[in-house]
Amino acid sequence: MKYRTRILMSSMLGMALLASGAVQAAATVEPLWQARLAEPLQARIYQTLILSGDVPRILATTPEEVVVIEQGKASTVFRLEHGGALGKSVVLPDSLAGDAARGLIGVLSHDHHAVESFELRDIGGQTLARLDDARHVFFRLAPDGKSIVGIDPGNTHTALAAEQVTYRFFDRGGNSDKRREVQSSHPQMSNDSAYSPDGGLFFINSQDSGLTAYDPASAAPRWAISRPVQLFAAANQDTGAVLLADAKARNNVALYQQGKPLWEAGLAAFGEEGNVRNIAISPDGRHMVVTGHSTLFVFSPQSGKPTGMFKLSSGAAINSVAVNDLGVIAVGAQAPELKSGELWFLDAVTAEPLAPVQVTEHARSNAWIPMVRFDASGRYALVRTLEQMSLYGVQPARLAK
Repeated sequence: MKYRTRILMSSMLGMALLASGAVQAAATVEPLWQARLAEPLQARIYQTLILSGDVPRILATTPEEVVVIEQGKASTVFRLEHGGALGKSVVLPDSLAGDAARGLIGVLSHDHHAVESFELRDIGGQTLARLDDARHVFFRLAPDGKSIVGIDPGNTHTALAAEQVTYRFFDRGGNSDKRREVQSSHPQMSNDSAYSPDGGLFFINSQDSGLTAYDPASAAPRWAISRPVQLFAAANQDTGAVLLADAKARNNVALYQQGKPLWEAGLAAFGEEGNVRNIAISPDGRHMVVTGHSTLFVFSPQSGKPTGMFKLSSGAAINSVAVNDLGVIAVGAQAPELKSGELWFLDAVTAEPLAPVQVTEHARSNAWIPMVRFDASGRYALVRTLEQMSLYGVQPARLAK
């Protein structure tokens, strides 16, 4: 089954195509495989990452091992010695870009809360760099594989409870110096820091000073948004686009470009009275998605007025959203009776459904809630619950005579 989405054209381009007799074919979303996870993996996968390629694979972590899932079948990459609080744990980048698309893995060796060392490994488990530094409780990996950021909360066990946090910027070889350290006070608990999808910027979100974009190579600030930010989603570095939800006016969203406001909107003006629950922006900055409890809005860079709106008639709570450069939105929602979940694919311009809802139902409590994500290219969509995993292929729109 293929699901279709319309890609809207500018008026000039549209007239040129009509004059030439060309037709804008629809983008399509097609299921590639669906699998029930083996019992040892059910409810034990922490992180996932899509490894793009001719044969896409899923990199996944559990408390005991790192696995690769292909066509629904899992194979071990390497096991974690004494996995858990007394041994090793794993961190993956949020996405992959450039040469890093083959896959990078961060391995933390720790004793309870104290991280004693950090290793950067490739998809085969080979160590690329090692950092013996016990000051950090967590690390973030750049999607392009060029930098690493260590999060040092001082003497507290978690950065979320610290009054001041030091973010240390390391290159791929684990090198840093005092010039590549940033102190930030009172990190925002829901979104304290993140890389842009291409790894070109690193964002630090402070309850006191707002959201600041840094150059990962030098730790130099590029621009700042001086307002309290509850949630933020960044596009690639060259776009400078950041979509955010305000930490005080919880019904408001705003779009910024290189620190300058483009527009702001309150969802109450469009019928949504509750807080903003989820936001997402495509890597190219052209598509924006904002949700309340059961209502989804799509925006463009040009206006704070939605170009489309979609309401889940079942009243399901939207828990996960993603949008790609190809104009497709993936939505995961939890049904109100807590016995099933809903999966939707929508058009990123009109918010129209591309296919009927897919319902997920499983044996475990909360196992049915779909979590959705695209790879950096937007060609693949991963949908997973605690018991099941599915991969979809996205084909871009084409012009046809």
